[in-house]
Amino acid sequence: LEMQVPVFENEDVGLACGNYEVFYEKSGWGRPSWKGSKPSGWILNELLADYHIGLLTIMLRRSAHAELGGFDRRYHVIGDFDLSLRLAEKWRVVTLESQIAHFRFHGENESVQKRKMLLEEMKIWIHEAKVRPARYELSSLKIAEQQVFYLEGLTAVENGQIRKSLSRLKQLFPSIWFCRLILRVCFPESWIILFRKQLKYF
Repeated sequence: LEMQVPVFENEDVGLACGNYEVFYEKSGWGRPSWKGSKPSGWILNELLADYHIGLLTIMLRRSAHAELGGFDRRYHVIGDFDLSLRLAEKWRVVTLESQIAHFRFHGENESVQKRKMLLEEMKIWIHEAKVRPARYELSSLKIAEQQVFYLEGLTAVENGQIRKSLSRLKQLFPSIWFCRLILRVCFPESWIILFRKQLKYF
């Protein structure tokens, strides 16, 4: 609160967020959600291409929330994503580099348990974004689609659906998401977490 409230002195700011620690409960290891810096300001397309806002760090201007009508009740999993993107169309977003929250990853998180619902909601969101008046750059929408393909491929890998995972790899090539999915195809998740811990990367 001490760090976020003052940024709203700028009347153009509608949302403030910050970095946060991701703590892997099973391995007892934590890391920041991101390293370096993330953009602030009028960052609609930057957010679509690289959504860095953690719900646990969001602070909204009340009038901005009221103007947008709050959360879209159709979305159970991506409601914060949808609200943040709609807000970024009309307001500035301020990103604090400091870690201001703590997120425990224990495998039972909703984003993991309800991945099928997340994928369905993201597909609806992207479809509607494409047919609305031009607010998003096509390149940013393409990156958002690649993230959906990645999650579909990851689900296929976890379910042993090799043909579907290969299909998603083909759709992702060439991209960073292709490389990430290749890693998940070739190595167990526990190995990847160990590599991250040893290299202090990602």
